[in-house]
Amino acid sequence: MDQRVIAHVDMDCFFAACELKKDPTLKGKPVIIGGVNGTIRGVVSTANYEARQYGVHSAMPTALAVKKCPNGIYLNCDMQYYKNASNRIMHLISHFSPIVQQTSIDEAYIDITHLVESKSDWLKIAKRIRSNIYYRTGYTCSVGVGHSTTVAKIASGHQKPSGITIVHDCKSFLAPLSIGTIPGIGKKSVPYYNKIGIHTISDLAKKDIFFVLQHFGKHGIKLHKLARGEYRNEITFSTKDKSISNETTFDEDVLDKKTILLTLQHLALKTYNRLKSYEYKTVSIKIRFSDFHTITRSFTFTQHGNSLGEIVLKIQQLFSEHITNSEPIRLVGVKLEQLNQVVGKQQTLFAY
Repeated sequence: MDQRVIAHVDMDCFFAACELKKDPTLKGKPVIIGGVNGTIRGVVSTANYEARQYGVHSAMPTALAVKKCPNGIYLNCDMQYYKNASNRIMHLISHFSPIVQQTSIDEAYIDITHLVESKSDWLKIAKRIRSNIYYRTGYTCSVGVGHSTTVAKIASGHQKPSGITIVHDCKSFLAPLSIGTIPGIGKKSVPYYNKIGIHTISDLAKKDIFFVLQHFGKHGIKLHKLARGEYRNEITFSTKDKSISNETTFDEDVLDKKTILLTLQHLALKTYNRLKSYEYKTVSIKIRFSDFHTITRSFTFTQHGNSLGEIVLKIQQLFSEHITNSEPIRLVGVKLEQLNQVVGKQQTLFAY
């Protein structure tokens, strides 16, 4: 496929959703994260949809939020809890593609080009991403899919909460939207755009390049291309040092080498299935013993490969050559590193 296909995953009211996970009695109540009851200092980090009905939104001073929603439940951020939940979600997302760019604790771009065989797959993949996150974590998200990160991000916010928006025709999708919808054009900039006759993205698309350069300089060229459906920014992420891995902790410490090798082979298969359209150059194993000291052993090939048999054989060799003692083992893991995309290789939607 000539054009990339990018999905943007945006968790719905993530901090508030995390608090609801901790305390289900908060369901249906206006929850505001960023201040304790009655506190007038601070800024709102997240307001759930019930709180938004009162006009409360993120970045609003807590004092103003209290005035708008005096009966709301105001909570301090539990950032470590949110980070742990985010890590679980991002791990699930990484199963769809080696190319994932996390842009915040609750947002990420995924390059799903290698999964797409036809345009009908866009919706199928978006649904699988959304359902996988929900059924494995209980959190809802909205997903946007398009040919660029910018369009995908705009699309993910189009049908919140738990919505999916697919954009095949960027220009038509963007045309009726307010100019302030474009990421990077803040509330303070919108009046300037309106003053020179630009209210919608379509208004910008209709302007000639000389008008754009006169009012916005070189930065305006990118905005103009976006408005016309011609801008194709991709995930700014290199897979050169990217790795994918799987590991497991035994219920009880294991001494039997046959059991350990069978587990490593199973992990090799799981990791290989996540390669999709990529090749590896380095194979690694991770071993954690009963006293918690951990070792890793790896082998780097002279060129990239994509052979499950080769991975399994090398894992067996690494294990037999380096794990010679009889100390019980509590955890094993397999990692493939230095990934490189194979041009033209496609995998099916359900390959993972």
